[in-house]
Amino acid sequence: MNHWKSVIDPELACWEGYRELIAGLSGESFPGSDVLGRLLPPGAASGNGLPIRFVPASLLPGMQYEQHIYETGEVSTRENSWHDLFNALAWCRLPKLKAAMNTRHYEELDPGKSGRRGRLRDALTLLDESGVIVVGSNPDVLQALVSRDWNAAFVTQRAAWRSELQVLVCGHAILEKS
Repeated sequence: MNHWKSVIDPELACWEGYRELIAGLSGESFPGSDVLGRLLPPGAASGNGLPIRFVPASLLPGMQYEQHIYETGEVSTRENSWHDLFNALAWCRLPKLKAAMNTRHYEELDPGKSGRRGRLRDALTLLDESGVIVVGSNPDVLQALVSRDWNAAFVTQRAAWRSELQVLVCGHAILEKS
């Protein structure tokens, strides 16, 4: 196993859907933008329809992150950054979701807000950084989650999590913390 990969425990449930991507990363050195770009599925595009490309952050100084992705398809990727590695893997696994979030960020840009994002952009950032998507056939658990009834969702309905629900990790910061 490569040294940099040894810090990832592929048995953890959060890596479901990412294991194949990680296996596709070879070499002893930390994967760079070019290596990550080869993992993108065909047709991965920004909300503006431009092909997604991972570009070293050093080549994109001073740009507005979300605006730049939307307008160019270029995703700034810092060298040797776990956070940006996992962001790239999320783009590779969920390109349509990432493009949709990026599009909403772009649509909400308002230069008159003096750097403040606003509620929608804050919510999008939370989903992008720390989000999971829960899908399943048990409406009681899904309603409990919507209602923030944590006891019903996680204690009363505990058995449903084994067979009736699936959790998709989309937040790249969660992956970084795993």
